[in-house]
Amino acid sequence: EIPAALLNHPRYRVLGKIGSGGMGAVYKAEHRLMQRLVALKVVHPWMLANPQAVARFQREVRMAARLHHPNIVTSFDAEDADGLHFLIMEFVPGVSLDRLLHNQAANKQSLPVDKVCDWMRQAALGLQFAHEQGMVHRDIKPQNLMLTKEGVVKILDFGLTRLVADSGGAQREQHAAETHAGMILGTPDYMAPEQVEDSRSADIRSDIYSLGCTFYELLLGNPPFP
Repeated sequence: EIPAALLNHPRYRVLGKIGSGGMGAVYKAEHRLMQRLVALKVVHPWMLANPQAVARFQREVRMAARLHHPNIVTSFDAEDADGLHFLIMEFVPGVSLDRLLHNQAANKQSLPVDKVCDWMRQAALGLQFAHEQGMVHRDIKPQNLMLTKEGVVKILDFGLTRLVADSGGAQREQHAAETHAGMILGTPDYMAPEQVEDSRSADIRSDIYSLGCTFYELLLGNPPFP
């Protein structure tokens, strides 16, 4: 499943695919010289189909690079290989909160309330820091919150969500809406009402709403407004 453009990349040895989502696929890789594990987020080609979109991607990556916080996944670099654009990020060994919730439900168990409260506090600290840097996430949900083995919560995908919202062109947005349900505006189960009207108008309050929906689901097993 590794794209041909990444198979013989001079700087990164791709080890395998570890996930995929509305914005692209994620691969585990090793920096050949530094022997450091990283995650490569390959952005869907339709999102970067013109020079303006590529410039926007590069701008968002520069903004995301400013987010040095223990509760946000660090972005190291951005590259392209034969037109395939990808973001190089910190590799976080752990489990996403949606997977953790699924595993607990399969065992007919609920997540400990005190731990859930701690995880949401950590996510809120990360969102606050990003807000102070002028950034909004727009797609906070259990899938975008990673829990490390040490109990640290890290927010994924800062910067890329705005790229989705701003990927102009009515035809491209229609195509994305048909093939990637809910991708343009966010994820409906966690999306603030004002974000439905215009995703670009979302601000920190929209992220707080989404965090509240996430909090609710982790405690009760389902989102408040499915």
